[in-house]
Amino acid sequence: MSYLKSFLSDEECFRLLEANVTDYAIFIIDTDERIASWNSGAESILGYSEAEIIGQSAGVIFTPEDCQNGDERKEFVTARNTGRSDDERWHVRKDGSRLWALGILTALYDEQGKLRGYAKILRDFTARKQYEERIESLNDRLQLAMIETHHRVKNNLQLISAMIDFQSSGQVNAVPQMEYNHLSNQVQALAAVHEILTADTKAGGDATTISLPVLLDKLLTLLQSILGKSRITHHLEEVIVATRMGSSVALIVNELVTNAVKYGNGNIAVALSALEGEAVLSVSDDGPGFPEGFHANFFSYTGLELVENIARLDLRGEVRYLNPAKGGGCVEVHFHTER
Repeated sequence: MSYLKSFLSDEECFRLLEANVTDYAIFIIDTDERIASWNSGAESILGYSEAEIIGQSAGVIFTPEDCQNGDERKEFVTARNTGRSDDERWHVRKDGSRLWALGILTALYDEQGKLRGYAKILRDFTARKQYEERIESLNDRLQLAMIETHHRVKNNLQLISAMIDFQSSGQVNAVPQMEYNHLSNQVQALAAVHEILTADTKAGGDATTISLPVLLDKLLTLLQSILGKSRITHHLEEVIVATRMGSSVALIVNELVTNAVKYGNGNIAVALSALEGEAVLSVSDDGPGFPEGFHANFFSYTGLELVENIARLDLRGEVRYLNPAKGGGCVEVHFHTER
């Protein structure tokens, strides 16, 4: 420093420092807490030109809430009492936007110990703050996703258990192979739900809702590969529901399509429509249709009891059995989509 002083005065050193250090805002504040100098870094970071800012209160760069809470005054008091005050907080640019900055306010005393002003050095760490907040948000979402995943897996295991009990009831000695195949299809329907939700989470979604057209398109493609010769067509309007409802709809579609294959002649149509908070899911076949006076409880061999139970208990919906004029049978499930 002594060598530097041999050819530069203290004033020149400070002037060069202010002019050339652009990554930091460096400025002097007088004893009235008004800005007395302003370097190019301060102009770049905070947006004020030197002509605009000189003479203004240092509080101009603080947020309104920090000014109201007295945080600006506390910073000056701390600097006077301890020599400096370090802080990391939001500040306000000229255009009103905010930046997260690390700042150091140093009290300047002369040789007689008289306060002559303050030096403020400030560094913009907005990008780092936003990154940290994003990481925190992702951690929160991950925790919620884990809780939601555990909840969904528990519920679906309970569903599988209930379906096993349902399909094995009444069997005296052994459960037929076709029932195991049926159960396998139901488990694959639930797996399709989880696969879509996992992909949605990886893409930045919250995995608490699911698009029924996305789910059913995947499920019907899977069923088509399993069912072989039967031809499944579909027309699906956009319907977003809670994930638990998605699992229920998947099981219903699996059951209805399987039933249509069993009792129809190979052509199956699946449709989903939505209107004012209600959705209508229909599965039609080209078979003989439903007999007069049909009710699922009286024709247990059709396997529609599960559809009735899921629609009523899980979807708070209603199942209707129709014989369209063009022939065949059609099952409609009407349910509310409020999540």
